[in-house]
Amino acid sequence: MIKFKNINIKIFSSLLFFIVIIFTFSSTQTLAQKSRSQFKKELLNLNKKLKLFSEDHLASCERELGNKSYPLTTSFQDLKGDSYEVTILNKHDAEWLFYCFATDKNIPIKKYPKNYCWVKSHFITTWAENLYGIKMAKAWVLAKEKSALNPLGNPNVFWSYHTVPIVAGLNAQEKPFDYYNSYYAFDIALDNKVSTFGKWMANFDQSKRGRGDMFLTNRFQYVALLDPKTQSTSLRKSFNKFDEDLFQKDLTEMWKIERGEISPP
Repeated sequence: MIKFKNINIKIFSSLLFFIVIIFTFSSTQTLAQKSRSQFKKELLNLNKKLKLFSEDHLASCERELGNKSYPLTTSFQDLKGDSYEVTILNKHDAEWLFYCFATDKNIPIKKYPKNYCWVKSHFITTWAENLYGIKMAKAWVLAKEKSALNPLGNPNVFWSYHTVPIVAGLNAQEKPFDYYNSYYAFDIALDNKVSTFGKWMANFDQSKRGRGDMFLTNRFQYVALLDPKTQSTSLRKSFNKFDEDLFQKDLTEMWKIERGEISPP
């Protein structure tokens, strides 16, 4: 009888453990779903506050991009040597993604291309992942020396660096891997449409445009930090609370400049 009770206790303990595991897993999934849902709600509230996009524009983008799944991904090693995953898009979806961020009457983004590339890049990569489930990375190009980077067709624009969001194209699955033709670049300040990474890099011809190093990072790199003494650029590994506060401040300031509410710095 005692043995029988012990068996029952063991069975009951095992069953209880199994139930706890299931409940914990279910709770974790729910929290993850709520987390993304909450993030989306915050982004849409921010949109209402800053009037970044018209509601009709957001609705058309949601119909085209938000109702799809994007199961294909590829990965690369970023500046720190960590593996980072990005979504693979066909050209149609890549063009729609560009359209969603660059062609709304509320965002005269080309009016002020001289600055805030890091804000535009972070804005697009954050929204693309949390609204549409599209994982993007960032490409960075540095000047050979301070403020010497001059993009093609912009004689009065000089930067110490420039950054844009990137996403993989279908040929990213081919071997050998070709960065210049396997990624799409989203430069809403310089280009009228999405371009291959190679065509985008032609804006910064190395021999004429003061281009130095180029590298790829995950989307959490926010801003390149220029050391005034050494003129070298460095990046922190992760996005932190300071970056989050700075991003909100920069984003608000950028849109006020775009709309002519305040003067550029």
